[in-house]
Amino acid sequence: MNSISCKNLSSYDLKKRFTDSPVLYWSGNNNQIYKTLLELLNEGLVTNEILYQENSPNKKLYSITEKGKVALKEWMLSTSEAYFNLSEGIKATDINIHKEQLKRGLEAPNRTTRERLLWDMIYQNIISTCENELVWSERLELNPPPPLKRGGDSFL
Repeated sequence: MNSISCKNLSSYDLKKRFTDSPVLYWSGNNNQIYKTLLELLNEGLVTNEILYQENSPNKKLYSITEKGKVALKEWMLSTSEAYFNLSEGIKATDINIHKEQLKRGLEAPNRTTRERLLWDMIYQNIISTCENELVWSERLELNPPPPLKRGGDSFL
């Protein structure tokens, strides 16, 4: 819902956002996205409109409703799910996946030696960033910040 609060997106756009991102890795499938969007729609948290396109299939664009903004803000302010284990998620996904991608190399037979070197450096940088994120999240788990106060900092 947070992604939709920033920009109207289709289910394809959401999937692509996760697939293309080196830091938002998610191995889910389209059915999970469709099911979640339908639940949000049925709860009145998002709405959709059809974007008619001449040379492409029509798109269903989802946007957050006022009720959705309130629910998202409440969730962000809540402590009911507070301080879940951030470092486990980072260990289990990002770092290992990127190390494996670096080890295997990307399927790109037309890349020059220079391009392969640059991509290796990019993945090494991503791995370094994830490792730093892991250290940060472990520190956060040991010393969590106080929850935001209602009526305080605004993020929606």
